[in-house]
Amino acid sequence: MPADEQAKEEMLQICSNYYQANPREERIIQEYRESSNEDQAIHWYTRNTFFFKLANQALRTEDMLLVYRFRHWIKQLCLAIECEHCKQSQDHSWTLYSGFRLHEEELERLKKSIGSLISINSFLSTTHDIAIARIFAGQGIIEDRLVRVLLHIQANPARLQSVFFADISQISQFPEENEVLFSLGSTFRILSIDFDEAFQYWIVQLNATDDGSDRIYEYCQLANYDLCSTSPMIYFGTILNENLDQTDHAVRYFRELLRLVGKTHPQLPEIYDALGDAYARRNEISRSIECYKIERKIQKKRGILPSKPDEKIREILQMRLAEEENKTNEPNLDKANLLCELASCSNYAQAEIYLNQALQMYEQLKLASPLMSTCIEELVWTCRMNENYQKCLDLLYRRLAIEEEYLPVDNQKLCETLKDIMHDGKTPDDHRRFIDFCQRKLPILGESLGENHPRLIHIRSCLEKVQDKLEDFEEEHTEWINVLQSINRKDLYQSSQFYHNISMFYFHHGLFNESLQYLLNELEICQNIQGYDSKKIIGIFDDIAQCYKGMFNYSQAFVYMEKAFQLSQSIEQINPKIVRHIQNRIDNFVRRAARRNIELPWIPSSQADDDIPW
Repeated sequence: MPADEQAKEEMLQICSNYYQANPREERIIQEYRESSNEDQAIHWYTRNTFFFKLANQALRTEDMLLVYRFRHWIKQLCLAIECEHCKQSQDHSWTLYSGFRLHEEELERLKKSIGSLISINSFLSTTHDIAIARIFAGQGIIEDRLVRVLLHIQANPARLQSVFFADISQISQFPEENEVLFSLGSTFRILSIDFDEAFQYWIVQLNATDDGSDRIYEYCQLANYDLCSTSPMIYFGTILNENLDQTDHAVRYFRELLRLVGKTHPQLPEIYDALGDAYARRNEISRSIECYKIERKIQKKRGILPSKPDEKIREILQMRLAEEENKTNEPNLDKANLLCELASCSNYAQAEIYLNQALQMYEQLKLASPLMSTCIEELVWTCRMNENYQKCLDLLYRRLAIEEEYLPVDNQKLCETLKDIMHDGKTPDDHRRFIDFCQRKLPILGESLGENHPRLIHIRSCLEKVQDKLEDFEEEHTEWINVLQSINRKDLYQSSQFYHNISMFYFHHGLFNESLQYLLNELEICQNIQGYDSKKIIGIFDDIAQCYKGMFNYSQAFVYMEKAFQLSQSIEQINPKIVRHIQNRIDNFVRRAARRNIELPWIPSSQADDDIPW
């Protein structure tokens, strides 16, 4: 854990907040801020000031969030004890004592652990002088259910590798106590526990030992391995959440990190991810998902592939959906909402499945609501990504009908949905459908809103635009038919060019079947022209494939994509980029087909790719 100036200032700020009504402690805190260094860590510990009180409170109660906040000073004190320990490592055993009061239940647990190891979770103060230890154990009347305990400790500094302790009487603020300070996590074996009738306290015989250090070393090695892929800042909170089962502290820790690091911090996504994990462990699913979504948003903004949060969100939502299914087989609002959430973190093909299921549930529940409208809106977007424009249009009409059930008749959102319908219409039949819809809607609304109402004005405006589109199409279509009747069919080049142009006219108006017929005519002519440019034939194959895709005939689309690829491979001196481009399009097409369970005549082997729209 980094013990830098920022960590030091963070610790002192916490102390200032705690002692803000205590001028004496405030002065000591300021003194520490201005003069402290590593050499003085032990001295500050023995001053019995804010450090001793707050840090030991954190360690004793295992408040790991507070421990983390004191990381600067804890590290300095551990290093100082280790340094003094090395200076005092004479090869002889020390007999040390420590007196204190202990709860009866704690004593009983110690009795059951005779012969076992214990590890101290704080800094342990001991003394060479048993009389001083007895003073700390106390005399006279004692509180209910408390007992006096005197530790008798045997420790040889020269023979211990993992237990660090030092005589600090020359550094201490109270040299007369002959204090020996043990570092954090020192390990002892319990030899015996006996009651001293004369002094009325329990004597616990301990032996400082390295036993168990191998397991600690292995754990540290595993921790170091984890640290290779996780920063200490994140790793600490992860330990709180996953290893120590202190999830509440983990949530507080990560929320405080978010407050401290700022919006541009490089590890901001990882913090949200870890906070989401902590919320999930507390079963606060909505908050967990929100954190993962924020993580995904940040990653996308920074150009990082956001796969991990989507997987976590899906896992949580699928678990919740399974729980709802176990409760009842009947459709309900929770299931429908969960399906919509699942769609938001799935690829286009799977999202369409989830959204269709959700929409079916909303309709079974007969809920004309913003939730249902939003579901349709998401489904429309997914269908656009899959280039299923006719389904988009059908969904938009359904959306408008639903919105008219729960929105006021003059709500602006109704105008926006009508505009979406207008823009999504591609074919002449789409335009005729829109015109018929508006012409039936106008007199109905006119009775309730009045002729000059903004919504009616908007409908008339949209109607005029679509009527103009249809009129333009019919005029242009008539011109193409007239040209068709006048072309010289013996001029193969002229004929092929005309067939290509009229096919593109039909294609851009969504008339894929008509476009296909002229493309096939163009292909037949070009294949019969000796020496015709093969690259242009590749283009015709590709146009035919696009028509078949528009008609949802994916097998035939794939056949013509393959023909384009095979022809490109047979052409000498062709630009390799053209061949690779065609192959990539085929591979992406095949992956889309596989995800939608569409059978193709042949499926080439290929590595997985990102989710790319059709």
